[in-house]
Amino acid sequence: MNHIHVCLVSEQTIPNILSLYHNHNQLDRIIFCTSEKMEKLGKSDAIINTLKLYDLDYSNKFDRVLVDQDCLEDCEARLSNIAQKYSNHKFVVNLTGGTKIMVLGAYNVFKSIENTQMIYTPIPKNEFIEVFPRKGDCGPPIPLNLRLSVDAYVTAYGIRTGNRDKIEQLKSNAIRNKETSEWMINNYVAIEDLLSSFIKEGLNERRGDKKNYRFKMDCSNLRPKERELLLGLRFEIGRDSIERMLTKYEIRFLTGDWLSDFCFNEVSKLSIDDCVTGIELISSKGTNNEFDVRETGVKYNFILEGEE
Repeated sequence: MNHIHVCLVSEQTIPNILSLYHNHNQLDRIIFCTSEKMEKLGKSDAIINTLKLYDLDYSNKFDRVLVDQDCLEDCEARLSNIAQKYSNHKFVVNLTGGTKIMVLGAYNVFKSIENTQMIYTPIPKNEFIEVFPRKGDCGPPIPLNLRLSVDAYVTAYGIRTGNRDKIEQLKSNAIRNKETSEWMINNYVAIEDLLSSFIKEGLNERRGDKKNYRFKMDCSNLRPKERELLLGLRFEIGRDSIERMLTKYEIRFLTGDWLSDFCFNEVSKLSIDDCVTGIELISSKGTNNEFDVRETGVKYNFILEGEE
């Protein structure tokens, strides 16, 4: 039997994403019961775009049902039309989102329809409760196995990732630089002047260079720890200068990303779902931001650069 999943759309998109992923093996079509306000915010599209990240493309397999979110009669009438249109299908209705009026309307319509299951996902738990059909007392919660990646998490809220193709590379760079960034933290006071000199010499202005850049800087009377760092980074150390060909990633590391890499590796030691560094985010208004470190889950900590 074909499987129709009804989502009540609200600002909280993740409960719908989790249940859709859970049922995707039997899922044939999605019905978004939504409002004009939620569509202006792009919430239905955010759900579709997040599912694509898990190779689930429902771009041509969904309907939008616009309802008056504060009118019970309108919600019931429009959902009744959907129930009649797909009368030979099995329905799974997620009651987690929407307004209370939308939830009441959905429950009133689908409780009398055969082959219907209604579920509720307690926020922020990764599980759902079957609330219809009732079989005596509520049974145990059913686990939802998907834990969203950072990329999926922000996509679920309508934020675009500007450097999606670089996320894994940035992670690998941070892991590779783990020992060096830890050393720099532990010896920061001794190398602070050298790191500041990189900025004063304009090395940070080359962070976005696509080509390798030969960096040369006058440098005399190096301190022991400064010399140790430069040797570890394979700089050529002359009598009065230092020199090295640098990639754009090495430039970024020397001009600040070493701290991001350290934070990434420290946060990765925690029991979290996903950790990224340097992820570039683009808001619905086109504003660029950067999350250096982000944890998904009930609680999260992040460093945000740029304008909101």
